[in-house]
Amino acid sequence: VSVVFGAAAIGNRDPFIAEDYLNTVFSTLEAHNVKILDTAQLYGEAEKRMGEVKAGNRFTIDTKWTGGWQAGWATKENIVNSAKDSIKKLGVKQVCSRICSHRVLQAECCHGPLTKRQARL
Repeated sequence: VSVVFGAAAIGNRDPFIAEDYLNTVFSTLEAHNVKILDTAQLYGEAEKRMGEVKAGNRFTIDTKWTGGWQAGWATKENIVNSAKDSIKKLGVKQVCSRICSHRVLQAECCHGPLTKRQARL
């Protein structure tokens, strides 16, 4: 079983903004063998702040695009551009092995098998 830290608060509310506090959180997560942070474009400043503190140097980062909330949004072009935007904000070369939609039920995200609907995306 893998533990994934939900990073929605990072960059959005105290105390999850200050770099020294985030480094303490990250060290605690590492001490407990947590290797994955979960974020999303819907989580305000989370992707940006995680990039600023270089969380991707310490953890695998999963993220989700917002397109599932708007009918007709999920085109190949929008998905690719959305992924590029997340990668740029996070300051990483890649995120997970895919980007998930908030509206898709995730069994194990990129760390395990995809559902049929995920495979179609």
